[in-house]
Amino acid sequence: MAYPANKTMADWMVCGQIIDAATASIAHIAPGADGRLERAYATLSAAITTADSVITIKKGSTEIGTLTLVYTGSAAGSTFEAVFTGSEADRYFPADTPIVFDNGGECDTTSIVRITAVMRGL
Repeated sequence: MAYPANKTMADWMVCGQIIDAATASIAHIAPGADGRLERAYATLSAAITTADSVITIKKGSTEIGTLTLVYTGSAAGSTFEAVFTGSEADRYFPADTPIVFDNGGECDTTSIVRITAVMRGL
């Protein structure tokens, strides 16, 4: 059986950051190759207080999921996983289309948020 020459099912990670969980801001992360967003994680550099902060994951203006940074019990190194609400098609990103991480900034404490997105080649 012949195998496709230019296809892979390998996963790869792309990373970025939001400078401050307590400030509304956006991070754009290029996937680097055509693929589907499989998972996304956010890790805090410090505990956050007062309220959860919600990061909306988008493809252009289409919302495809959320990452909720929970303040109760948070600490440096707390890691949160995305919940996807968009369709499989919405999670497909061409290499030159950035994944948008739109932070609401609802919490009160300064904390860098490191983002890891796991992509899968199609």
